[in-house]
Amino acid sequence: MGDIKGGRRMKNITFERQEHGDWYFYIDDVSTVKAVEEWNTVEDNVRFKTGNYYATEEYAEYRERVMRLQNNLERLCVKRENGKEDIKKLKQIYYNDFHDKVYFKDEIDVIDIDLVIGATDYQVNQCIDTFEKELKWYLTTKPPYLFKKDNSEEIKAIQKEKNKAMEQREEIEIKIIALNAEIKELENESK
Repeated sequence: MGDIKGGRRMKNITFERQEHGDWYFYIDDVSTVKAVEEWNTVEDNVRFKTGNYYATEEYAEYRERVMRLQNNLERLCVKRENGKEDIKKLKQIYYNDFHDKVYFKDEIDVIDIDLVIGATDYQVNQCIDTFEKELKWYLTTKPPYLFKKDNSEEIKAIQKEKNKAMEQREEIEIKIIALNAEIKELENESK
């Protein structure tokens, strides 16, 4: 079977366990994202231990799409060409934003792995041709935040900024009232 080794985004990650009664998401047998309450059941424990346990729906949907792409690449790249066993080399699949195109190369750049796949040149070209849209998405999309965000600090900062803007608005409105009064005085003097 051909090797597909995940780069920085295809590895499976261990997730935080939800509190009893909180919702989490998982991917079922037909690749559908489902929501379920955490009650520490056998199913909850199995999903958590196998990494099919996500705190956010966005991350579960992202993982489902990545897994679908990975399965499609594995199916296409493990085939034999013309009934003979071909020598497969590791190929690095990467996205070039200048040309807006997905390419591959034999040498592996340790600094920027992106996606590494074991395939012949023909197979990797076939993979790129068949799945270019999904590969572009994968190589250019930052994964969503893994856990439920604690936005309290961001909310405080925005509220502080809003209060400052309101104070500035009040100062401007006071200046407008004063300027309107000056205009009326000048108009009365010119009459």
